[in-house]
Amino acid sequence: MSFWSLSNYSTTFPVCQRCCCGDETINHLLFKCQFAEVVWRCINTTMGRVLIFTDNLEDNIKMLINIQQQQHQPYIVQYLPFWLMWRIWKSRNGFIFRKINRHPATEATKAEQDIKEWFDNTRNATSSNQEQNPRNGPITRRRQTKRWNPPPVGWLKCNFDSGYVEGKTYTRSGWIIRDSNGTVIRSGASKLQQAHSVLQAEALGFLNALQEVWNQGLRYVWFKGDNLELINLINKQQDHQRILPLLFDIRYWMAKLPHSSLGHVTREENKAADKLSHFATEMFSQSQSFHVLSRWLTEYL
Repeated sequence: MSFWSLSNYSTTFPVCQRCCCGDETINHLLFKCQFAEVVWRCINTTMGRVLIFTDNLEDNIKMLINIQQQQHQPYIVQYLPFWLMWRIWKSRNGFIFRKINRHPATEATKAEQDIKEWFDNTRNATSSNQEQNPRNGPITRRRQTKRWNPPPVGWLKCNFDSGYVEGKTYTRSGWIIRDSNGTVIRSGASKLQQAHSVLQAEALGFLNALQEVWNQGLRYVWFKGDNLELINLINKQQDHQRILPLLFDIRYWMAKLPHSSLGHVTREENKAADKLSHFATEMFSQSQSFHVLSRWLTEYL
């Protein structure tokens, strides 16, 4: 059922099954239910304001549309309220029909992750369409090199990568953090514990990147890696018997970074992190981090 099917929502309003404090009208469900109110409060920091809703559905929707039309606002402020309404609706259905009772903060975090993923995919699709515009001439079979895409203003992007070599006593790993201008904030390389598979090596590398970001006090971060299997396991809340302890640790650290998200990039877009992971094999220490960009890394940015 889509969100806009709410327009056909029953007019014989039952009592809200979540808070039992009023009739389950559309306005109550989305804005006035005690659960929904807590979810909305969870995004006050991201929105940079306190959203106050009335008992009038039309007034509430108009307020959110007015915010969306303020072009000077970051995209996440413009569109987050609409993704959050969709999350509240899905959460209600999960609570009633599947007996799933998620924490309000979890729903708010999922909404932020959804919109960041949507924004990233939309921007990549737009860029791809522009490259293949017939007015620019015939489309050739020449491979297009994909470049690193910046995050929105106010966010950081952390690319990470790991290298697995069977029999090696350590796992090489690298990470690099850049802002919306492409400026390198920090980068690093590490020799981590031994891995026994590519998937385990990538999981170790992501866990290391999470801990580095947390230790540096960074919070609004997009994490990007090129191992789709690992990313699907984490984003879809799935398990894998061979790396269960690592998945547990990763989810623990991601919970400490509620405004972070994890997405997939191609190998071409992840070259800088890959080169940093190779640099780890040349190090005498277990770990190094860099405040200043190394010259040998510039050609891979």
